[in-house]
Amino acid sequence: MEFIEGDKIDDIETLTKKYGDPTKCTNILIDVWAKMVFNDGHIHCDAHPGNILVRPNPKDPKKP
Repeated sequence: MEFIEGDKIDDIETLTKKYGDPTKCTNILIDVWAKMVFNDGHIHCDAHPGNILVRPNPKDPKKP
C-alpha cells in the first residue's frame, strides 16, 4: 500500500481554488469510473470521498 496525495472529491472549496469549476473534476471522475467498469470490468467496492482523490494533471498542473 502507498500514500497518495490529493484533494478529496467532495472538498468543493479546495477544488474551486485549484481548478476553477469543480464540475471539471466530477466529469473526469465519471469518465474514469465508466471506463473502469465498462471497459476494464473492474468494480471498486470502497468508493467514498476518502478514496477518490483529485490530483493536478502532470502535463498541466492547473487542470485536475
